[in-house]
Amino acid sequence: MEALLGAMAIFFVINLIITILFLLSQSSFAKAMTTSNPMNNTSGVWIWTQLIPFWSLVAIPVTLLKLNTQFQAFVAEKNLSFTEIKMYSNVWGWIWYGGTIASIFVPVLWVIALVGLIGFWVHISNVKKSILISGVSTSVNTSAAEPAPATVTATQE
Repeated sequence: MEALLGAMAIFFVINLIITILFLLSQSSFAKAMTTSNPMNNTSGVWIWTQLIPFWSLVAIPVTLLKLNTQFQAFVAEKNLSFTEIKMYSNVWGWIWYGGTIASIFVPVLWVIALVGLIGFWVHISNVKKSILISGVSTSVNTSAAEPAPATVTATQE
């Protein structure tokens, strides 16, 4: 019995670590495509409340919808084409969510949720990478990369 409890505790901790890393990735993705209109940006509250049991059943779809809205607004605001950056789609996110819901009723279907989670994580990482490579991200501080203009002072004697 103690071994079972220990295994469950280890599984819980590993699951929590993976979830936190995934949420950090989601948060980083949202920050990479910040728009000038705060109403279009995905709040970190929606991302991090996915950690709350049962509430996550509300937070996950809201986050998926908000990330989609934010991406569309970002693309429109920056006047981007999909030759510059990768297209974002939340299909993998919906597979993850559907698998999560299905696994409530048929526990073995957690595999669908896992595949969806991995697919979504890889997808948002690739889209974020394409945004950062293109140089259109507002979360990247480009001012540090530009040298300060040299000032020349001439003195007359």
